[in-house]
Amino acid sequence: MLYGIAIAIPTAIISGPLLAKFTTRGVRLEAPVLHDPGLGIAPPPRLWSLLIVLLPVLMIATGELGQMIPGMKGTAWLVAASNPVVALLLTNLIALPLLFGRRLREAAIQNAVWHETMGAAGAILLAIGAGGALKQVLVTAGLSDLLARTVLMYSISPLLLGWLVAVGIRLAAGSATVATITAVGIMPGVVASSGVSPELVVLAIGAGSVFFSHVNDPGFWLVKSYVGTSTADTFRTWSMLETSISIVGLAFVLALSHVV
Repeated sequence: MLYGIAIAIPTAIISGPLLAKFTTRGVRLEAPVLHDPGLGIAPPPRLWSLLIVLLPVLMIATGELGQMIPGMKGTAWLVAASNPVVALLLTNLIALPLLFGRRLREAAIQNAVWHETMGAAGAILLAIGAGGALKQVLVTAGLSDLLARTVLMYSISPLLLGWLVAVGIRLAAGSATVATITAVGIMPGVVASSGVSPELVVLAIGAGSVFFSHVNDPGFWLVKSYVGTSTADTFRTWSMLETSISIVGLAFVLALSHVV
């Protein structure tokens, strides 16, 4: 996480405001069409909303970093806090009454919550399942061992190789989740044989997994609909943003590999 923060900050500056000066020229926005369930729910305070978004991240980070303190490794509450399932479950249990209050008892509110969340969760579960299945097919076919031998024979950077694998799957499948899960699943052999930092390999794969979002990526159409850009302008802005994040992130990962 610390390596990721060190890389993310300059990457965000370069790929965000600096790149936007060139990619947003002449872009026209249309009013996005948003779905309103008509429940008349008052927007929650911004502080509460921010707390709910950050709570699982803070819990996991506290649990992981707390176990680095001498004498606290393996402490039950730290292990529980760093468990993503526990962190997300507690966040949901806190979020529902905090955001909806007494109106949570209303049937219309409960139906809206289930409808909105299960649609998004179902897509995520399908993507994770597809990524896991694809990963196992490639591992069983021997791709992991092949990549490990390739690194040893041709002196290819494991970081660049992990990035390229993620990029290839990303362009073909369109899902960053599938690209990440698949690439992570077939890279352990390369990491073990090369001795490269596993943390940097993860960051390189993460950078490759967001390369050039295009028409087979649901996120491409989600951004287009919410922001109100045309398809061509979405390519100019969103696709270029994702590509810049991927390339700049890889560059910083390679630079960091000479330090750590």
